[in-house]
Amino acid sequence: MTIPDKRATDRASLLSRLEGVIGLDLRVRFTEFRSPSLLEIALESNDLLGLQAESGQDIMVEVPVGQGQFVRRRYSIVDLDPQAGTMSLLIALKGNGPGETWATHLQPGDLIDAVGPRGKQPVNHAAARHLFLADHSAFAATSQMVRSISSGHVHVVAAFPSTQDAMAFTASSSAVEIGVEVLSPVAHGDVEPFLAAVEALSAEFLAEEGLQCYLNAEFSIVNRVRSLLTDRGVAVSAIATKPYWRRNVANAPHGEPIKD
Repeated sequence: MTIPDKRATDRASLLSRLEGVIGLDLRVRFTEFRSPSLLEIALESNDLLGLQAESGQDIMVEVPVGQGQFVRRRYSIVDLDPQAGTMSLLIALKGNGPGETWATHLQPGDLIDAVGPRGKQPVNHAAARHLFLADHSAFAATSQMVRSISSGHVHVVAAFPSTQDAMAFTASSSAVEIGVEVLSPVAHGDVEPFLAAVEALSAEFLAEEGLQCYLNAEFSIVNRVRSLLTDRGVAVSAIATKPYWRRNVANAPHGEPIKD
């Protein structure tokens, strides 16, 4: 029996060890800045026809790093239309990493090698109250998760690097009561504004029956906010976490932030 190499990121290796994913040959339709540091990449492919993906899931994209070498970077699926065979990626630009260099040089007609859908942080649709805390890198996933909620109360705390980058979160149903607290400007990876926002939440809000929390942000932000929420009485089982990157540390070749 051959044991799959968990370090390999070529398509064949990923498909052999990742359950429920398929290979995706995608073509760029256009790219457009939605804000000074949020780039949309619109894609099309016959591989997207009939594709089913949960809100917040992503694809693993092959990104060149020079000398014929590649790594994978993970970008959330936005506005998937399985009938038309289209979708978009929203990429938060925060430095000069290989994913950003690749994304900003894409042209219409360029081909992209991807594998997906990936991700295991589903929305708890049984919850009556949802609390999202997201940094700029997680806007795409968080916006899709919010839009998937059909009823109840949603409160979003979101940080953006500038006021020009602040994007709207909207519900898809009139049965959803949504409130959004925008933190801006916030330096990439700055945890203090998130901690202050959580401290400002009332004890009554956090004690509400049926509360579900989602932390989508930089590695240390996720860990410290989770700790503060538990200190304030929120059950661990009511907190879902997804670190998207790690300050001053490049993501691993498979696209995930390196863990301790």
